[in-house]
Amino acid sequence: MRTQTNAQGRRLKILCLPGWRTNSRILRDQLLLSGLTHLLADIAELKCLDPCQPAQGPTNPIVKAAWPDETDFYQWWYTNENTMEYDAGEAAVDYISKKIREEGPVDGLLGFSQGGALACMCAALQQKADDERLKNALKFVITIASFSPRSPSWSHIIEKEQPLTLPSLHIAGKKDELHPASVQMAQHVFQGGVLIEHDGGHTIPKLDATKGQQLRHFLMAHMANSLL
Repeated sequence: MRTQTNAQGRRLKILCLPGWRTNSRILRDQLLLSGLTHLLADIAELKCLDPCQPAQGPTNPIVKAAWPDETDFYQWWYTNENTMEYDAGEAAVDYISKKIREEGPVDGLLGFSQGGALACMCAALQQKADDERLKNALKFVITIASFSPRSPSWSHIIEKEQPLTLPSLHIAGKKDELHPASVQMAQHVFQGGVLIEHDGGHTIPKLDATKGQQLRHFLMAHMANSLL
């Protein structure tokens, strides 16, 4: 397979954000098992990050059964049960801003579950006039099995900024309890969000040929100028 590069002679670089109480290795395995790493290998470098907060409690039993040797789990923030605010939510955004500077140039974010909600937060801040942390930092975001942030303060920011104009693609499983939230993100939170649905649940799916090409075309549209 011939590597596709942009006008700067490189593939797209995408920072990948894991879900709640997992880690970068688990997300890397999920992307490999789903076939997405291979599907995008010629056009994109997928860089998986560990979330910035240690897990406050055990991971999902399904995750632990699939990765029994894993001992270190993380999450992006903690939800305050009294206020429903995201404790450490601002720290998560600061962490992504820092990683974009360190890993740059970065083209976009891919987030699974809680990681997708963080990608949505970053998209909102990128267009927020009085916040410089992510100004012009991203070309796109991709969310998988995800949702728009639910905390009062972040919901307010997103409602004030929406529709979010950053190009976005959202992958949603019809059997996932978050399916309505994923559809809501694609159709209402983001302007012109691309929605790819599959018949599975809360997972990173194996895409059929048609849906795989839809994802590739979305990314290739963000290759700078013509492909070399």
